[in-house]
Amino acid sequence: MPANSVQLVGETTLSELKTRPDFAVTVGKALVGFVEVKAPGKGADPRKFNDPHDKDQWDKLKSLPNLIYTDGNAFSLWRDGKAEGAIVHLEGDIESAGAKLDAPTTLLPLISDFLRWAPIPPKNAKQLAQVSARLCRLLRDEVIEQMTLGSPALSDVMEYDSATRRLKIGKGYVENVTPEMWAYEVSDMQVLWHWFSYRRRDRSRPIIGDRRPPSPLDSIQPDHWLPEYTSDLLDLLHVLGRLIALEPKQADLLQRICGSPLLSADELRNAGALTHLDDKPAATKGKSKSKA
Repeated sequence: MPANSVQLVGETTLSELKTRPDFAVTVGKALVGFVEVKAPGKGADPRKFNDPHDKDQWDKLKSLPNLIYTDGNAFSLWRDGKAEGAIVHLEGDIESAGAKLDAPTTLLPLISDFLRWAPIPPKNAKQLAQVSARLCRLLRDEVIEQMTLGSPALSDVMEYDSATRRLKIGKGYVENVTPEMWAYEVSDMQVLWHWFSYRRRDRSRPIIGDRRPPSPLDSIQPDHWLPEYTSDLLDLLHVLGRLIALEPKQADLLQRICGSPLLSADELRNAGALTHLDDKPAATKGKSKSKA
């Protein structure tokens, strides 16, 4: 591994937030995993934490695919909430051993395994759903906290930065939004903008033609960003991502359908495909006459 290729990026310390690990680790400017640092003596097995904050944090961080927990004295590697190998303990105490502090030979393989991690692509729809569910769960909590802390009031501004792939609403934001998600349209209507228009501060609509003026009841609406707005937005982005991923298969299916030979009604009937239609009784024309 080239020198200086490994970098630790410290996260901003906000006591209200519980979903951010202390460090993001990059190798050659590519993100490979995260490190969560605890106070000495807490240990490196998050399953045994008793503090409510630590337990709640672990419940969210266990969704990460490559994570190291350490209290300085012990190190453990976790992937999708499962321990990879045994917990490694230093020889001596980090607070009192001084120069006598030493690392066992098992520490280097743990760090190497962490740094050389590469994502395993899902092989089927079930695995894809499992991976998406874990990451969306973590992302949902993160975005709810960002929008709750950063932008309590409703906003009329929604912006997209294609360079950072960040969708910004007020002071809150969602990352990893692709340009295809942002531009996705249905019937010449940009889906994300249409969704936001019903959740922004000013939800008025222009009066077109003979349409009646809006009801005073329309002014009764939340005065702040609701958590369910965030849930709805993440669900919508997930659906748009799945639809975009399906487009190549849909295009291929349409091409194969259009390129296949046409079947006549007689051919379908001979194959038994129209039997249920042929067996239906003809509709009675006119009203039946009652007997005298």
